[in-house]
Amino acid sequence: MWAGVPPRMLAAMPSDAAPDDSPRLPRIAVVGTSNSVAAGGWARVVQQATERVAARNFSLGFCSSDLFAFRQAAMDPAEFDLCLVDFACNDGTLLASGAHDAARIEAALRHVVSTTTTAGCLPVLMILPVQSFRPEGRKIGPLYRAAAERFALPFFDGYAWLDRLEADPAMAGVPLFKDNMHLENPVSVQLGHLVAELLPGLAAARDLAGKQGAAPGFELRYFPAGAAIRRALPRVTRGTALLQLELVEVAAETGFDFQLPAGFEATGIVADFGHSQALVTLSGSRSTRLHVVSKHATGPEAKMVMGIWPLPVTVPELGGTLRITVGRGKAWDVTTDHGVKPLGPEETPRLALAGLVARRREPALPLKRLLASARDLVSEIPEARMQAARAALLKGAKAGG
Repeated sequence: MWAGVPPRMLAAMPSDAAPDDSPRLPRIAVVGTSNSVAAGGWARVVQQATERVAARNFSLGFCSSDLFAFRQAAMDPAEFDLCLVDFACNDGTLLASGAHDAARIEAALRHVVSTTTTAGCLPVLMILPVQSFRPEGRKIGPLYRAAAERFALPFFDGYAWLDRLEADPAMAGVPLFKDNMHLENPVSVQLGHLVAELLPGLAAARDLAGKQGAAPGFELRYFPAGAAIRRALPRVTRGTALLQLELVEVAAETGFDFQLPAGFEATGIVADFGHSQALVTLSGSRSTRLHVVSKHATGPEAKMVMGIWPLPVTVPELGGTLRITVGRGKAWDVTTDHGVKPLGPEETPRLALAGLVARRREPALPLKRLLASARDLVSEIPEARMQAARAALLKGAKAGG
């Protein structure tokens, strides 16, 4: 609850209580991947900007844009004014490797737009950069920018922002990335400060009486394995500081049925990759094979590595079920880690399955326009504010050098 008071207690308060005339802070949800989880990153800065916003973080690393459907059970978009979505890094690398496709990414974004805007919550597309995708973001940058234009959304183009940072030749010696997909913490912190400054204005700009509409699309939903698998397989609850999950644990070559409502097709697997290493085959009205592995150690004592991986193709249910087979093999449609070899004859196939993200086609997915048109947030940052960010980074680089 936002003010720490449950609704039932608010309803019981005396009717003549003095009203609180202080303005309400914009309520912000952050749903992103590893850049949004980092303790020294941009999202933490937004959460700490308590004089400007009241922010909550629903992020999880190692996920595609199916993450939003997975996290929907934990967040009600109607409780938030803005939702900052940060999937572009992972979507982009999956798309570039052939493990994902543009149509499914766009469909997942359309689902985000439908779910949030119809609740009065404006999604903000955070296009965080991948170093090897500079300067334009390869395929993923244009895809996200096109979505912003199509649905009249604000977007923060990290590629354009880095270009503006580097417009000053003095920035040439300042490191921007810690690795290909993650900004250096000081750079991410500056990004967070700039974003936090923009959010109150964005929240105020929403037109809650905006135009209602509908368009063909997909409803995405997360189906937990515990409820969908009727076979008596071992269950275990495992968690991190971010979430607790029941997992169905398989440690054998076997198969089982996964219940999926009529019309749904699986799009992504949600698993603890730190406890999974197997060839997983999903079969409905078509089949696909996924080599589920992790570069992290696997087995009972391994660290929990929760993630969501898109299936090579969507797998429609057949008769209300999917058949999932856990085994071994040297041939698959896609692997979650090219650096990991197939299981050896002495290794036991393992799968710690949390559930599946699935979708159902909707001929008229509801949408609402909360802004008149898309807003390029990087272009709205005053040059003086950019210069202040450069000065802070240069000062930090000199102090650290």
